[in-house]
Amino acid sequence: MNQFQGTTHRFWSAILGVLAVCSAQAAIINTGVDISPANGIDDNWQLTAISTVVSIPAPFNIPNAYVVNQPANQFPFPTWIPNDSTSSWITYSPTLYIGGDSGRTFSYEQSFPSLNETISFRWLSDNDSRVYIDNLLVGSRVGTGNYFTSWNTPVSVVLSAGQHTVRVEVDNFPRDSGNPTGMRFETVVPEPSTYVFGALVMIPVVGQILRRRANGAK
Repeated sequence: MNQFQGTTHRFWSAILGVLAVCSAQAAIINTGVDISPANGIDDNWQLTAISTVVSIPAPFNIPNAYVVNQPANQFPFPTWIPNDSTSSWITYSPTLYIGGDSGRTFSYEQSFPSLNETISFRWLSDNDSRVYIDNLLVGSRVGTGNYFTSWNTPVSVVLSAGQHTVRVEVDNFPRDSGNPTGMRFETVVPEPSTYVFGALVMIPVVGQILRRRANGAK
């Protein structure tokens, strides 16, 4: 391999490395994509807390979070955005209780590893909700409570290397009947154009570094 070939090889290796960094995402697993078929439990998310659990009117078993497997044309769908292959709704009850509820808060959590990277995500909830990473509030959807009909603008968070915890708190508003609750969470991979832009920004920098190294080796 001559000097030109060596420099070219190092150049493209560096660019591929940039692309790999740009496309990295922390290992949060979307809701409802990995379940136990026998009981519909989400194997990655846990129900960690329910306010006023003594009076809760439906079966539940902390720490189990259950995937909502209703047909797409059966309540609460399509009022809730229906499940798809990317993510599904989860809730606290295996029967998706839809009767009356005096109102309470449900907390769902997942622990996940991360490199030094930026993660982007979005979520749906019935009703108000807040997202915490390592107990730090990073996003909220509060006010109308109708956060099951449209996705929020993705939220991006810079994470250090190590183990982290994401927690989604969902407030179910009081209602006498027809009052299910749940949440749906998914990471968002940046558009391919983002990777290309990142590589284009880095090409002059990488090229300059390699030229200096090549000239220094003469």
